[in-house]
Amino acid sequence: MQQYATTMNTFNVTPERIKEVLEFLIRSAENVVRYEAGFISFNFHVSDDRTQIASIARSLTASWCT
Repeated sequence: MQQYATTMNTFNVTPERIKEVLEFLIRSAENVVRYEAGFISFNFHVSDDRTQIASIARSLTASWCT
């Protein structure tokens, strides 16, 4: 049976900086994390009040999530 790891992180930001922080997180996922062994996906969610970002990563192994 295949084992998966899911990691969730939240970031508190000011509404004025939400775009900057989100773009940084997306670049990190596209340029670094997606090349890690076992990588499956990354998703980002912004709160309605634009003060929090949640990032959710899925992988086949937890080695790069710790």
